This record gives sequence, C-alpha cells and structure tokens, in this order.
Amino acid sequence: PQELSFTVPGQPVPWGVHTRYDRSESKARLKTFQEMVQVVARLAMQGLPPHNGLVHLDVWFYLGIPAVAGKTQAARAKWVTKHRLIGGKFNPDRTNLLKGFEDALNGIVFLDDVLVVNGSAVKEFADEPQTVAVVRFM
Repeated sequence: PQELSFTVPGQPVPWGVHTRYDRSESKARLKTFQEMVQVVARLAMQGLPPHNGLVHLDVWFYLGIPAVAGKTQAARAKWVTKHRLIGGKFNPDRTNLLKGFEDALNGIVFLDDVLVVNGSAVKEFADEPQTVAVVRFM
C-alpha cells in the first residue's frame, strides 16, 4: 500500500519517562501500550512485510483527561486549556510519546524507525484516549 492508517485505543504512554519511584510500573505500562500498537499495526498491514524504504509518519496522540479535571464539561474544558498551556505531570513530552510509538512499529510497519524521515506528532487531550497514525510509504 502507498498509505496505511490505523487507530490504537487507550492512553498513549511515553517512552523512557521513569522516575526512581515508579520505574517498573512505567516500563510495564509502556510495554502494554507498545504491544497494543503492534497488534493493531499487524492487522493494518494485512500480512504484508515491513516496508524497507523511506517513510512519512503522522501521529496524533489523544491523551485522556484525568478525573481531577472535574466531571462537568466546563470544568474539563478549563482544565484542558490550563494544562495545554503550562504542561505539567499530565502532559507528557511529545517526542517521548513518538519514540515509544515508532519503536513499537519496528519490524512490523517498517524495518527500522531510522527509515522515518518526515512527519509530525501532535498531542491533545480528549475524552477518549487513543493514538491515530497515518503512514505514507515513499
């Protein structure tokens, strides 16, 4: 295929963000997320071998809004606006989200993530956490 798109349900998990207090839990969450990415990617590839050429990858990471944001739509919207602007513990680094995602696609969608030469990564808050990817084979 020239283009492949797929959606991975669930909270996106960043790569390599481990404190000395939660290292094993963070690694376990990342492993679970990457396994889900791999299952969905294999289904999307429909048995085709990994691409061995250059790749353009666009990814949208939709992070779930935590319960501390409140229950009303207005409270949740206010929380999202505040945390989108200032970041914080609920707002993982975009590049770490992308790193873990690309690593999960190695050997499935492309032979190695070194082949990803172009693309974008967007992170946003949403009521339904998920990751959406569009892969263009060059």
